[in-house]
Amino acid sequence: MPLRSGRYTLGPEHGTLLVITGREGGAAGMGPDLTLMVEVAIDVLL
Repeated sequence: MPLRSGRYTLGPEHGTLLVITGREGGAAGMGPDLTLMVEVAIDVLL
């Protein structure tokens, strides 16, 4: 399927991208780890 020019929005209905953070060393016990859910919009110009 060829990709066409246009704007594409990718969100939860298309799949999930999770970015999970963490810390090491002395900072490991400070504050919570973060989990970021990402939604993007891309412009395809051909």
